[in-house]
Amino acid sequence: MAPVVDTVLFVDIDGVLNVGIRDHGNAPLLLNDSNVKTALMYKDYPFKGASAEQECITKVASVVDRCLGNDKSAGTYRDLACGSKEHCSSVLVERLAEIIRAAGDASIVLSSNWRRPKYANRVRSLEKEVSVALGSEFKFDARTEDFEETGASDRLYCIGNYVRRLCAERERAGVRGPLRALLLDDFFVSPLDGWGCGGATVYSTAEAEGYVRRCAPEGAADVKLVHCYDEWRTDAGLRVQVGTGLTQEDVKTAKAFLAAPQEENPCVEFGKQACALAELAGAQVAIRKDAGDYPGTVGSEMVATLGVCWTGVVSVAFPWLCFHL
Repeated sequence: MAPVVDTVLFVDIDGVLNVGIRDHGNAPLLLNDSNVKTALMYKDYPFKGASAEQECITKVASVVDRCLGNDKSAGTYRDLACGSKEHCSSVLVERLAEIIRAAGDASIVLSSNWRRPKYANRVRSLEKEVSVALGSEFKFDARTEDFEETGASDRLYCIGNYVRRLCAERERAGVRGPLRALLLDDFFVSPLDGWGCGGATVYSTAEAEGYVRRCAPEGAADVKLVHCYDEWRTDAGLRVQVGTGLTQEDVKTAKAFLAAPQEENPCVEFGKQACALAELAGAQVAIRKDAGDYPGTVGSEMVATLGVCWTGVVSVAFPWLCFHL
């Protein structure tokens, strides 16, 4: 870990630097040149009855010519296919490099299953590809813990644990200021459909981000998830679930998060607005830093609900009442 950095990128590989298609009960189908060729060759083949092979071919064929987003000029998934002997798409590696450049002095953490020892050769090969794309030597700075992940909740749990430990190290090192954490993940080609993690139920990117944020001390982490996932149904009703790889829109989202200045605490801004309104009404306004000065204040509960760092209580005294924001 590097406790002095202010930004950390958690990088998944499958479904982020390649396109993966869910094949229930098996590893995802990789969108590579060989699979594309096979799917297009046999997509109209008259299979006898339903078969696993036919389902796989139908899924891959459906993905191949699927447009990337609503804009047809963005191309199709075929453009993101790996070479027949490759595990990552050169296009997607370039997009990762673009995000790494935007992150500046950041720690790049491998959160993929590729962090397991058996994938060491793949990781070294990927690091060389990223180095070429960046124009400078690249190596992952760290890895999440070696934990046997079985699904999306395990992945989020491991990332949360890493953030928890990193924040503790930052505190011991006297590092001030919030940590910025960017997650690039397809969560095992999974939708955010209510799976649980550490007591949280994840139905949205905001809820996944909230879980990681709560692994850090209050207000110590700003978190953004880029969820590389999409799904649709074929004309025959077959569900196709895809780890989309980093789309151009994903890159824009990631870079916008990395470029944005650390926002002022929303509660402080809310307090300023409340004070301005109160002053217009002729009230006397006092701002205190210690919520304990106000017995029974609801400020702390309000802030906990918002999930942001508490820095103060605004006391507004009107001629006829007093309340706390």
